[in-house]
Order: sequence, then structure tokens, then C-alpha cells
Amino acid sequence: MAALAWLIIPLVAAVAAAFWGRWAGRRRSTGDGASLAGYERFRTAMENAAAEAEAADAGTQTRDARAAAADARKAARKAARKGRTAAAQAQGEAGEEDSPRGPVAGPVP
Repeated sequence: MAALAWLIIPLVAAVAAAFWGRWAGRRRSTGDGASLAGYERFRTAMENAAAEAEAADAGTQTRDARAAAADARKAARKAARKGRTAAAQAQGEAGEEDSPRGPVAGPVP
């Protein structure tokens, strides 16, 4: 009878491990779908608003001003791809005085 008990213990452990593995590997929803859809709607709205403002200003801007605005938008997109703001890119790697990359005022603890 003792030998039967020693055979049942690993069998119960294997069944428990199978149930745990099935539970741990189940497909879970992250809930990001709604927030990603909202973000996409926000981006679309901002692009549309920018395009409308650009179209309204196009009649009053000179050719050089439109070219400068296009260059600024291109720089902003390039900076966004790199994860920085356009102002930070224009400023370069040095940063402002109050940024983490800027000069330190006073002693460092």
C-alpha cells in the first residue's frame, strides 16, 4: 500500500502541473484596444485640424513662409521618430539649463 501512495503523489503533482500550465498559458485581454482606438481618433483629429489651419493660412502666407513651415513640420516628424520634441532637436544634444543634460548650477550632492 505504501508503494501505491508513492506512485499516486507524482501522478497528482503532474495533473496539478498540467492544470496550472493550462491556466498560466491562457489568452488574456489587455484592454488596450479601446485606448489605442481613442489615440488614433485623437491623432486623426489633430492632423485634420492642422491641415485646416494650414489651408486657411496658405492664402496669406508667402512662399518662403510656407517653405519654412514645411521644413518645421518635417523636423518635428523626424524628431518624433527619434522620440524627442522639435524644440529639443533644434536645441541639439546640450539641452537647456534646467534639463537633465544641461549644465549643473551649484554643487552636486
